Amino acid sequence: MNSSRRQFLARSAAGAAAVVAGGTFTASSPAAALVAPLATVGTNRITALTGVTVIDVATGHRARRQTVLISGDRIIGVGRIPVPRGATELDLTGKFVVPGLADMHVHSLGDEHVSPPLYLANGVTTVREMAVTDPVLYGWRDRIDAGTLLGPRMVVASQIVDGDPTLWDPNLLHVLVVNDEAGARAAVRRVKAEGADFVKVYSRLGPAAYRAILDEARRVGLTVHGHAPDQVSIQEVSSGGQRSIEHIHALALSVSSRAAEVRRMQRAITIRTGDYNSWFRQVHPIEWIAANSFSPARAAEVFGLLRRNRTRITPTLTMHNVLDRPDFTGLDRPSPST
Repeated sequence: MNSSRRQFLARSAAGAAAVVAGGTFTASSPAAALVAPLATVGTNRITALTGVTVIDVATGHRARRQTVLISGDRIIGVGRIPVPRGATELDLTGKFVVPGLADMHVHSLGDEHVSPPLYLANGVTTVREMAVTDPVLYGWRDRIDAGTLLGPRMVVASQIVDGDPTLWDPNLLHVLVVNDEAGARAAVRRVKAEGADFVKVYSRLGPAAYRAILDEARRVGLTVHGHAPDQVSIQEVSSGGQRSIEHIHALALSVSSRAAEVRRMQRAITIRTGDYNSWFRQVHPIEWIAANSFSPARAAEVFGLLRRNRTRITPTLTMHNVLDRPDFTGLDRPSPST
């Protein structure tokens, strides 16, 4: 962690309700006892955050009136411990220290002066960028890793790889459209060369192209994340090796007692290129059927498979709550300046 990042985090703690931090020692640990008389560890000067409440996110426990000692990119002491002589002390009484947050589904704005520092200001120290619309995002990732841009650790997806016709209007977003195995494999090789950390797959991929993506990604050393395609069951997606499934659509459709009927309706969806609204209009009545025929036994079967395969679900429920229930969405309170 470079000095500018340390200063930014410390100032964020003074002005907000959270300080980003990771790793802890207890006050009774040998490390905590050793740091007490020192103002530096190696070449790094110690910063002491005093009077804070430390949140243990694993248990929910709150430890009040704590001191947190930071040296470089490490927390070297936590507890009711003395502040080393010569350390930089920030009195943050009434503030909280929590581990750095991870947002697993983001689409960042195309300005390095907005998204990267804004994540940190809100305590987010890791993000998973879920589709590259501009190669500049790979540059952000690399500059953050090198310490030349202030921002969270970024894991960055490829361009969206979708079937033909794609849900996206090409005038709005460039998508890699594939309709056969050869095209699917070429798309994987292309995004690997462009610098993607993983392949982002989408809803309208056909089964053959989708399976080719999974195979080619394994061959070139990439993982696959994204939507569960309409033509592929969630069980096939999980067993095929896709590491995460984004949004709740596929999962909701998979736990119905009328699963066979739901799958037939899902496979029957047709769209024109770029007509995302049509896709939603066709999916909604299928979701209604699934919601009203929820099967606990089916859910146990599906969830058990996901767990065994270590398939993650990123439901993005906050986003869908805003989109699907806008009349019930509370706005942020205005800042004093407004």
